[in-house]
Amino acid sequence: MVDEAIVRAKVEWQSVPGEKEAYTGLLKHLFAVLDNEVASSRQFGEFVSLDAPVEPDAQDVAEAMVEEEIFEFYQHDDTLKLADIFAGSQHPDVATIAEQEELIDRSSEFAFAFDLLKDMPRLWRRIFLLIRVDGLNASSVSEILLIPSKEDAVQRWLMQAEAFIAAHLEEAGVSKNGNDWLQGVDWSALSVTRSEAASLWSKEANHEE
Repeated sequence: MVDEAIVRAKVEWQSVPGEKEAYTGLLKHLFAVLDNEVASSRQFGEFVSLDAPVEPDAQDVAEAMVEEEIFEFYQHDDTLKLADIFAGSQHPDVATIAEQEELIDRSSEFAFAFDLLKDMPRLWRRIFLLIRVDGLNASSVSEILLIPSKEDAVQRWLMQAEAFIAAHLEEAGVSKNGNDWLQGVDWSALSVTRSEAASLWSKEANHEE
């Protein structure tokens, strides 16, 4: 699929594009190829009878098995803390323990929030990732997603995507104010193109050229 997107982009380019133009062009064609593949796969799906019993969800079954295994050995009166893991000679101070536990909690919260992306509408998810993670503006996103001159609509869909995440964060008890939690996350850290390593690699490559 990546090769097909590259070929499509090369056919479209009349001259060597700049870095930004190349990136947005490749994304546009990659999304188009993905959508075509999904549409094609759905045409050859197997029909299921409406009268057939619903099979248990594989993920629910797996989670139930893991939960059952955990509680087989769980002692409710003996909760393991981070401090119990370290030997006495290597026991960290209270501040270090608190910092590590806060980091673990924050990582779990972030993993939960990121997992919500798969449950939101595809258009919302793509807009959220392109703007918040890749740092593109609404104009570029509208071009990539083939909705030209719809910058206002893109911003509106972004707000709906963020409201979706915020509402689920509050519902799950992760945060009392989901919007404040979202604003405190550096989503750009997830982007390969915006990471420090990618930036340094790009500079070295340009210098060699």
